[in-house]
Amino acid sequence: MKMYKSVIVGLTGIGARRPESASGIPVYGEVGRSHAAAYHQHPQTDVVGVCDIRPEALSQFHEQWGDVWPDVRCYTDYRELLEREQPDIVSVVTPDHLHADITVEAAHGSARAVLCEKPIATRLADADRMIEVTAREGVLLSVEHTRRWSHEFHLVRQLIRSGTYGSLHNIVANLYGPRAMLFRNGTHTVDMICFFAEASPAWLTAVLEPGTGVRGVRGISGRRGPRSGLRTGSQCLHPIRQRSAGLLQQCQVELHRHAVGAAVGRCQN
Repeated sequence: MKMYKSVIVGLTGIGARRPESASGIPVYGEVGRSHAAAYHQHPQTDVVGVCDIRPEALSQFHEQWGDVWPDVRCYTDYRELLEREQPDIVSVVTPDHLHADITVEAAHGSARAVLCEKPIATRLADADRMIEVTAREGVLLSVEHTRRWSHEFHLVRQLIRSGTYGSLHNIVANLYGPRAMLFRNGTHTVDMICFFAEASPAWLTAVLEPGTGVRGVRGISGRRGPRSGLRTGSQCLHPIRQRSAGLLQQCQVELHRHAVGAAVGRCQN
């Protein structure tokens, strides 16, 4: 069985967290909610290198995963990592504004798939560049909008499709909490509007709600299907276009292991 060399750039919790073991869960055990855990659960991936600018994060990765990947090599420069390891799959789990350069360099190198955390980027030009380069190089770019593989969201879409409650004409979404910024969990909300409407946005406008000091989204109009609208509290919002705003639909995943499976599939093609 062929093994695919994988690397992780950025060792925050979503990149490197190891779940506690659980008994009585069939097939794969407890759901792994990190890139490292997903690689661990896939039989054809081998993490050969990790990268972080924090030495303590590299040490912690060895402590948590040393029994699984005792020979994993650590780097503080992602360029050196890509050059030396020549990976098949690259996970990009850095701060949002750093996604673009890492993704583009991976696509120009040995990578066949890039698993990039959401949001895709913080600037339109960066998002365009990532999409253009990966498409040109034939590299799968998976932006991790995880709700698309959650069972409950599929049940809702089945109800919408069935017409049980009538035709869909409008979607109003609310998002609150400490991670309710548009460039954090708000990207999931925008993606779910597209998922339920089964349409691509034609335009989006942003307004500042009087007296709140936060920005909110109003009005996403679909090219196909019903109109959609989002109203959400957000600390950071800029006008976006569908193709460049983290709504890339090549491979959307709920659990990171689904993304890894898709990446392995691309490597096999």
